Amino acid sequence: MDLKKLFNPSSIVIVGVSHEPKKVGHLVARNLLNQGYKGEVYFINNKFKNEIREIRNTEGLLSLDISCIRSKNDDKTMYIGTRSGILHIASEDLKWSYVTDIVTAKYADPEITDIKFIDGFAFLSGGFGLTKFDIKEKVFVETVMKFGSFSPDIKVYNILLNDGYIWAATDEGIARAPLSASIANPQIWELFSTENGLPEKKV
Repeated sequence: MDLKKLFNPSSIVIVGVSHEPKKVGHLVARNLLNQGYKGEVYFINNKFKNEIREIRNTEGLLSLDISCIRSKNDDKTMYIGTRSGILHIASEDLKWSYVTDIVTAKYADPEITDIKFIDGFAFLSGGFGLTKFDIKEKVFVETVMKFGSFSPDIKVYNILLNDGYIWAATDEGIARAPLSASIANPQIWELFSTENGLPEKKV
């Protein structure tokens, strides 16, 4: 029996989604979006005309090649990254804005792999490395092109913000820097690889 479709579905339907944050249907939907599920998601709530809400490029998406979805709970916005480097930002009532700086920079690999939020900023990772985005001004303020002695222009797969540090998972190991520092400075990054304890380089 092939269980791939069960554990890695191309689309998911959530029945009973609620607008109330403490309801199970709301929590399931929010967790799915927060974890960056990459397939199509359909929400159904029988109290609202039995409608299924589907978001496609005709309703605001510039690209359907989605690589990352994250929600920002404090202002109820959704950030959607694509493999082509487009960042879509949707308000709660689905008013859209777009950031195409990663596309126009013409990186060899523009894919957005992760997005994390803290103190008015969003950190985006991908084939371009790591970048810091000012949410209010909608501009990138810093980009990391090199993490210490790791190869330049290395892809970052995941980001963790924890205890005053930003952590970046790459093909060559993990890099860590204080959030209070200028992340564009390669020398502030502390590196963890197979040479100092990781079982393998790629995390």
